[in-house]
Amino acid sequence: MSDTLFSPGDVVSLRSGGPAMTVTEVTPTAITCLWFSEQDQTLRTGTVPPIALALIESDDEIEDADDEIEDDDD
Repeated sequence: MSDTLFSPGDVVSLRSGGPAMTVTEVTPTAITCLWFSEQDQTLRTGTVPPIALALIESDDEIEDADDEIEDDDD
């Protein structure tokens, strides 16, 4: 069963807060992410359960949604 909400390339964050991370691998039970650590100036990776993550909407996605709403008004 792979009804995951995440795909490689998605930008996510922990629901409890923290830096923006990029999804690099998805399995049904774990999401592997990559992020830049400001603290030690290195790239870091970690694997967390999908329930711990929230998708971050990009500005492009927000603009696309706004454009669709405007198109519907015509």
